[in-house]
Amino acid sequence: MTAKFRVLLIPFVCIGASLAPGELVSRSAQAQSSACTAYEAPNFRGASWGLPASGRAAKSKGNNRISSFRIVRGCHVVAYAAANFQGPRRRFEGDVATLSETWNNEITSWRCDCGGSTENRPRPQPRPEPRPKLGPPVIID
Repeated sequence: MTAKFRVLLIPFVCIGASLAPGELVSRSAQAQSSACTAYEAPNFRGASWGLPASGRAAKSKGNNRISSFRIVRGCHVVAYAAANFQGPRRRFEGDVATLSETWNNEITSWRCDCGGSTENRPRPQPRPEPRPKLGPPVIID
């Protein structure tokens, strides 16, 4: 007795990046386009707000909710306790996984500075390739 099998081939495209457990694609994409990114929780977790090189947030959407920063090489963040870049301030360089008790959830406005030369600014990310148009499934007898 000969058995016949039908094989259904469905073309697919896998597009994506390797993410850490619990990391969201949208947050990852946002962080890639920003020179400086503030996170709501320690260790770069939770909601995030990004600024481009030389960007400013006079009253951050993350008002009094910032707990960590990712900062690209050659850039730094100047954080302020009050809106419109007023009040006590602090400069941060490099990634800051957990802000000190003094600054945790106390930042109201902040700016991302990447110096005067373009060599220290992050390079634009390449646009993703367009998805190929897929035909109907192919059935092989």
